[in-house]
Amino acid sequence: MEYAGGINNYGAYPTEPGLSWEAMGDSLKAQIARSSENARIARDNRDYFSLGMAYSENPLMQMSGLGDLAVFGTLGKFGKLAPNSTGQYLGSRVFVGQEVDNLFGQGGAVINGKVIRTVPADVSARFQGMGYLDPISNTFKSAPLNKTMAVDHIYPVKEIMNLPRFNKLTTEQQMSIIHDRMEIGNFQPLPKTFNSSKGSKLDWATYRKSNLNPVYEQSLIDTQIDIERAIQRQINEFYKSNKGKK
Repeated sequence: MEYAGGINNYGAYPTEPGLSWEAMGDSLKAQIARSSENARIARDNRDYFSLGMAYSENPLMQMSGLGDLAVFGTLGKFGKLAPNSTGQYLGSRVFVGQEVDNLFGQGGAVINGKVIRTVPADVSARFQGMGYLDPISNTFKSAPLNKTMAVDHIYPVKEIMNLPRFNKLTTEQQMSIIHDRMEIGNFQPLPKTFNSSKGSKLDWATYRKSNLNPVYEQSLIDTQIDIERAIQRQINEFYKSNKGKK
């Protein structure tokens, strides 16, 4: 059965024997409300195992083509956590990669139970239409026409979150570092295909089975080392400042 018209237009499609459209519609809406409430409770409790189950049981998610395994698998990657003693996936600080783009609209990070955007909207807007350094030819190219440019963290968020003392900072300080509010220079525009290929790697060397330009590759490594040092200095400054307030 197809539901392409939405749950409020279910009367336009043939019903199953013995069931009225009103009864089917009420049942469907109740199931959506129930799974949404279960998802809210799981999210508040930082219980990502149950959150994945709640998403997988939501009829709207299933109608969109994300089946049980797809949704649960996506959120399993979202968590990237070892199960606790109850077999549930819990955590306070998790990197969220490209796997969750379809659920959250973009990559993000979970810090102290809060999902944040790793690239704020104002930063993304600033890079749209901007040219980029092509990783294959190591030459500057114009932005692709009528396509959204991705904004890449040159030094990956996953690595930032693993730096010493990052987990000792306040949520606001962590967000300011990930959002590069100190303008260290950790953002660069890239077409989405390049950004997806790079991901959270520190050793990005190939794109679609082609080697990156060797000059570009070495320059990227050198730049990542410089940015890591700058971010670590900022983390240390925040940490010292927090200790001084106690």
